[in-house]
Amino acid sequence: MPPWGAWDRWRARRRAAAFWRWFAGEADDLRTALGRAPQAGEIPPALSDRVRELNRRTTAYHPLVRALLGGSADEPELVLTADGNPDGADGVRFLARSAPGLPAWRVRAFKPRLEVARCVCRTKSVTLTPDDLDFAIIDVENPDHPLVTLLVLYVRGLAGPHGAEVEVAAERLLQSVLGEELALRCGEFIVRYDSERPLERLAEIPRTPLSQIAGLLDGLEHRLGIRAR
Repeated sequence: MPPWGAWDRWRARRRAAAFWRWFAGEADDLRTALGRAPQAGEIPPALSDRVRELNRRTTAYHPLVRALLGGSADEPELVLTADGNPDGADGVRFLARSAPGLPAWRVRAFKPRLEVARCVCRTKSVTLTPDDLDFAIIDVENPDHPLVTLLVLYVRGLAGPHGAEVEVAAERLLQSVLGEELALRCGEFIVRYDSERPLERLAEIPRTPLSQIAGLLDGLEHRLGIRAR
């Protein structure tokens, strides 16, 4: 995505200021509603209504920016997210940086990395965990560059009848395992194939369950990308 121009920044500043003025006036009530919500199960209607209004306000600032509430009444957290869409990433960063001091609240840009054991993504017909995906890190010759290092994800069912749902679930799972921001920064060098129908040249490459990627995450961004021979 190209960098923002002066006009974009001016407009973003105005819209961000409007959002934070609104949020500052709602912060205490949001915190109270969050404290009354159960730790699991359905979200109470009062909180659900506030979250809908919260996201109406974030999308008024930028159509690809959404918000999630987390934490507790004692330590509430506002998570700003682009849901993995690179076109919304700058909007998330700008809104988070422009946050005023909010008593008790923590404002986070992008959904955080979760413990691998907690990463489960469900859609209507599909449930994926890190054990359902394999990965490999490979070097590929490129006609425009000497060498490119890629993260290959092998996703079972990607080419099947529920492929669209599998793709959505796999993307959400990757954001949970890597953290949304790292997944965005590495996105250009991540490719996905159906684990049961990979390209012939990828079929024999040794694979590792995604559940075992944790030890590689801190250096992953520096490992992927264009390389000199």
